[in-house]
Amino acid sequence: MEAARKLDVQYNPDAEYSRFRQGKVDQLHSNFREESEKQLRMKRLAFFAKAAFGILVVFSMLSGIVYRFAMINEVKYNIHSLQKEVNALNIAIEELNTKIDGSIVLETIEQQAIEELGMQYPQPEQIVYLNSHWNYSLDDDDTIVIASKIVEAPLIDEHTVNKVKSFAVKLDDVINKN
Repeated sequence: MEAARKLDVQYNPDAEYSRFRQGKVDQLHSNFREESEKQLRMKRLAFFAKAAFGILVVFSMLSGIVYRFAMINEVKYNIHSLQKEVNALNIAIEELNTKIDGSIVLETIEQQAIEELGMQYPQPEQIVYLNSHWNYSLDDDDTIVIASKIVEAPLIDEHTVNKVKSFAVKLDDVINKN
């Protein structure tokens, strides 16, 4: 009889509905859990992407600042080098000017005056002494040289004056050129 035993199972529609509902709730709950995990992953990914972008922006800004400082220091170094070069050139110019000043020899000027301009030393009859009432001597001698001959004509003619002027211009050019 055991085989013929009846199961005393009764159909309970509320229990069936409750199982169905529980299955749906479990399914919704697992879907919700998966969806929330997915959203959480997306939020984390978005956060890391934003953080990486922010770090990249900060790094590029700092790199730009460092690059600008490097450029500024390079320009300062170039300016300093050029200033040293200018100072060295000014010293060289000063040395050359000193050399030029030392190279102007009066004998050269005298030779050019005699050869190019036809100038000559005055002859004894061309020398004029002036009478002065002042005693310019350093010793106690009161002798004053008086001119023996007064010359009424001009001492230098116009042609000689023009030669002297042109010589002075040439001499000035030579000095300024060196």
